[in-house]
Amino acid sequence: MGATRKIRALLLDLDGTVADTHELIFQCFSETFRRHVGRECSRRLWEECGGLPLEGMFAAALQHLGEPALSPGLLARSYREHLVENLDK
Repeated sequence: MGATRKIRALLLDLDGTVADTHELIFQCFSETFRRHVGRECSRRLWEECGGLPLEGMFAAALQHLGEPALSPGLLARSYREHLVENLDK
């Protein structure tokens, strides 16, 4: 039998894979739009932007909603703050 190796690290994709966090992520995304744009972002639009980096998601959604002048970086920071505030959910 060959030499055995000890596992030194284990990497898990927790968010949305191991833990079902999709609803929390969508709620934080929507809340960010309510705070900064004054209206909601639809679940359909959020799903269409999925897979992009966070700022890219906000940029695409802002473009779609006709609000390209707003900063995707600002919205991403606000989203992260809101997410941290709600991690217990």
